[in-house]
Amino acid sequence: MSVNYDIKPCPFCGMAVDINDYDTLYPSGIHWYDDPDIGRVYISRNQLKRAKGLYHVHDCWVLNCVATAGGCGASITGDSAGEAIHKWQQRK
Repeated sequence: MSVNYDIKPCPFCGMAVDINDYDTLYPSGIHWYDDPDIGRVYISRNQLKRAKGLYHVHDCWVLNCVATAGGCGASITGDSAGEAIHKWQQRK
């Protein structure tokens, strides 16, 4: 994912975040879909095959301060890559 986006540094360690590093922003392995009767439902990979046949399934995403690159490992999740970035940018 090549993105030109000004991401704030990590609020804990101050490390600059490289959004183009594949270890920074990636699908978390948790998925979700909207059920018309009960609302948003989060599922694991094991439940994915069954749900894909019934619903439009989406990935949850993680934005991570990469520990192997000198960061502290702090992370934030969102229901999309854009939501994870937005949450990272909005933290106090």
